[in-house]
Amino acid sequence: MEHCDRGPLPLSPLLLGEQAIKCRAYAKALHYKEDEFKREPSVPVVEALMSINNKLGQKEAAHGLLEWGRKNLQVCTSLKKVLFSPQFKFVFYD
Repeated sequence: MEHCDRGPLPLSPLLLGEQAIKCRAYAKALHYKEDEFKREPSVPVVEALMSINNKLGQKEAAHGLLEWGRKNLQVCTSLKKVLFSPQFKFVFYD
């Protein structure tokens, strides 16, 4: 999507990231969400990155994002839902 002879596509990277998630193209979604994280880290972006890393089997990356979010975003209350959801339990109990 990024490789075009005429320059970048006139589509928002946010839109491309969301569509990649819907299409289950998790590696591409990770690319776009990491770009979004570099521009403006926020709770929804951290949660999306944790979910994508979990789906890609990168539990250490998901755990690292959780720790980063706790220290830098002070989002303990927002991440409690994610932390205790069934999809993330294996991050801490493996």
